[in-house]
Amino acid sequence: MRLLQTLAILSALTTADLANAAEMQSFELNGYQLAGAEYWPFVENEPFAYPDDVLWGFYPQGATSDVKGCATTSFRKLKEFFGTNWTKMQRVVELGATNRFFLWTNDYSEAASGRARRPQQMWHWNSGTHDYELGYWKWEATLTQDGTCLVPETAQIESALDAAIEALD
Repeated sequence: MRLLQTLAILSALTTADLANAAEMQSFELNGYQLAGAEYWPFVENEPFAYPDDVLWGFYPQGATSDVKGCATTSFRKLKEFFGTNWTKMQRVVELGATNRFFLWTNDYSEAASGRARRPQQMWHWNSGTHDYELGYWKWEATLTQDGTCLVPETAQIESALDAAIEALD
């Protein structure tokens, strides 16, 4: 039964997905954990319905190859972030914050040209509270209407970590 499920999943993947399938998955490095992934496809100016419109997983059905490519780019930057083991991130975890991350990729490739976009950013989520000990760090990338992939940038990451240190210290 498990073999049939695996074969069904593999048959739904594109060649690019298969090339990256071994790469983009949950992992732990330097005490940080990537727990999962989500894609948010925005269409024209239609309202986004959370959680029904979210595509869950690293290679969800319905995600385009362009947004999967952006997610892969974002994944690689997150892995690099884990690998460098930033001093501020170490401090945040030492102060009691979670070490868990979730890869989030917004897809505006089918959105109206004037539609406002979510920014690429790293931020903490915990059901509306500011309890850094719970929840996840969201590593949020954005595929724009023109196909540009935007990933979290150093200045914004530093700012998010500074806010966490201030709240925890």
